[in-house]
Amino acid sequence: MKARLYRFPIAAANKIRLVILCLLLVFISTGQAMAQRENPMFYKELQLQPRKKYTLQSLTREIQRQTGISFSYNAARISPDTKIKVKTDRITVKQLLAYVKKKTGIGYKVISGTHIVYTEGPALKTSRKDNQKNIAKNKAKQRTQKPLQQLASNTAVKPVGRDSVVGQQIMIIGDSAVVAYYFSGGMNAGGGYGGNSEVRYQVLRDATYDYIGSDYGAERKESNLARNTRKDADGSGDVAGFFKRNTLIGVGLAADETYYLNPTAKLGFDFLHGIISYNLGSFPQWRYGVGTTVKLNDTWRVGLNVTGGGAMSNRQAFGP
Repeated sequence: MKARLYRFPIAAANKIRLVILCLLLVFISTGQAMAQRENPMFYKELQLQPRKKYTLQSLTREIQRQTGISFSYNAARISPDTKIKVKTDRITVKQLLAYVKKKTGIGYKVISGTHIVYTEGPALKTSRKDNQKNIAKNKAKQRTQKPLQQLASNTAVKPVGRDSVVGQQIMIIGDSAVVAYYFSGGMNAGGGYGGNSEVRYQVLRDATYDYIGSDYGAERKESNLARNTRKDADGSGDVAGFFKRNTLIGVGLAADETYYLNPTAKLGFDFLHGIISYNLGSFPQWRYGVGTTVKLNDTWRVGLNVTGGGAMSNRQAFGP
């Protein structure tokens, strides 16, 4: 009797465990079936333009517009500009996705009932006509990049005159001349159609010009080093040039609360100059001193003047 009392709870526990396990298996299989079941929208018939050359991006937008299915893909690996030519004007979504995979190698994976992710497929074999187009494009690209390649391959430093910057090649040592890249985000950056794409342009520098690569060839722009060296060659970078740029010679009228309008002359430099003025009024006098000015911007300056002097009128005696 005691043995039965102990065996009954153990058997019941095993049965409960078995039931729970079966329920879990049923739940998992049902969830997988629901996840794998396609949305009826995949069988909806699309209306397309058979003579129009779609890109992957435009075709995806057309599918989303007509069905409401959302898409995503990595634009760094799958080009949004991939050309797709549809030959029929009516086709289901599933047939169209299979057609895209056949023509471009771009596959897809259903994430949920209304979301699809494009996947990168194996490289497709190109026809002879496509190969000829690619060869022509590569030749055109080589012609565009030829000035940059010639500049990067020049490792010599040419001796030049002290006051000349023409022909100077500085720090051009093979690939080390490439000092910067320009990045531009793709049209789909952060959007629902993919990630970021980047375009790189080499920038090669020498003493005279910055050669900036672009789709239209090497653009030439005068470098800061060339501008500074040219200023030194003109005498504007030495001490004499500094004093020449800051020389101050001027005449005019000064006004104050005591002597009103006073003819004034200044001679010297912006940072230190002499001042002489003749004060008009009942007691005319010459005044002299020094001053300095500080440039605020291209229009305004602030100055500080210190002057002194004495009256020039004759002494008068007053009597009864």
